[in-house]
Amino acid sequence: MKERPKEIMTIMLIGINILVFIVLTMIGRTEDGYFMLQHGAMYEPYIIENQEYYRLFTSLFLHNSLSTCYNNCFPVSQCFDFLPF
Repeated sequence: MKERPKEIMTIMLIGINILVFIVLTMIGRTEDGYFMLQHGAMYEPYIIENQEYYRLFTSLFLHNSLSTCYNNCFPVSQCFDFLPF
């Protein structure tokens, strides 16, 4: 039986996650909560009180360490293999 290639969206999601992690690591400390907050991390009072709804999306791509990035990308690579988008 022929093995199905990974969907393009899965590869793009993983690529964006890795690229954002590398860029943020190069420009600052991803372990610093304030640094991450400045770059779109989710913080409920900012979302509700300041109506910064973009944080719901940007926080999907922010990781504070390489292990967090891996632990988020691995399930995406496994689960999205069979989804049709």
